[in-house]
Amino acid sequence: MDVLDRHWDNLFGRCALDGESWHSITTTYSLDGEVTGSRKFIRTFYPNSDRSVITHTNRYYEANGSVREQSWQIDKEQCNQPNGLIHPAAGSMRALSCGNGVRAWITPKWQVGRTASPELFIPNGNRRNSLVIIYSAVGRLDRIFHIREQLDEFPAPPSPPPDFDSSALWNVTRTQMTPDLHISRETPTEPVTLDSILNGDRGLMLTDGVAVYTPEKVTQGQAFDVVVGQAISQNHYERVKVKYDDSGNFSLLISEVFHTASS
Repeated sequence: MDVLDRHWDNLFGRCALDGESWHSITTTYSLDGEVTGSRKFIRTFYPNSDRSVITHTNRYYEANGSVREQSWQIDKEQCNQPNGLIHPAAGSMRALSCGNGVRAWITPKWQVGRTASPELFIPNGNRRNSLVIIYSAVGRLDRIFHIREQLDEFPAPPSPPPDFDSSALWNVTRTQMTPDLHISRETPTEPVTLDSILNGDRGLMLTDGVAVYTPEKVTQGQAFDVVVGQAISQNHYERVKVKYDDSGNFSLLISEVFHTASS
């Protein structure tokens, strides 16, 4: 299987032929963590018989009680590109998967004068969390959307974050994807502490043990990272990172799974 076929399969290979529907609750946060809005929607994906075309439908539940729908056709031949999947509604962005579904929507090149809204996903079985980080045209962090999703039904209210020992030793499995969709995996033999990874980063702590680590201002000529992490249980932490170089080019997608060394 070549790189493009594998990437398409990573994105949609597990999608049931009768479709999958992610029921989503979106909470909007200001920069200081204040909740400024909330809405529900459902994003559904229906593949054709050979999974070469995916019909994506979003159903939005508006505050006034009305329901609005939008649909798009994601055609493998047209949309599956060497630098990621193009969505018909967002031709300037790319979807990336390093295995088992989408892991990030990214802008291949950040440029002054254009807004940017990367979305990073952390899967957890039939649930997942994603964070859409909105940057203005001048590179200032504007707001953050936290999307809590579950297959076939809306997720329950968020639970308190699990207690976990960030100073303990954790084993890590790391998966990396380069801009040309090549994937590498490694399992370092030496365990690490989460303190050594997370300390020094300014994080916005949200519900369900989710945190966002992202600069308040991105500047042309300066490399930056956008990072999302989630404490899934006392012994399980995951994070996903998107890296940009000092020219504003996307350079690396990193997905990391941590388990305590004693578990």
